[in-house]
Amino acid sequence: MDTHLCGNYYNKNADGRCPDLVYADKDGLTHGRKPLKKYSVYCTAEGRCRCLGNIASFTGNSPTWCPKRKETL
Repeated sequence: MDTHLCGNYYNKNADGRCPDLVYADKDGLTHGRKPLKKYSVYCTAEGRCRCLGNIASFTGNSPTWCPKRKETL
């Protein structure tokens, strides 16, 4: 089973990159009222905003709670 469902964030035109993936590339970004940490990757699936980690350590591996990952099981 492939668990790298988020895709490669650096390739903006990549087919298969999750549309729920958000990268905070500058200070002052928010999702709703939630402030986002600079250089962090977030998942906005299911109306929530969850941090997946820092862009330097982000592997594209989907967390176990990911709705796309649950569908593939």
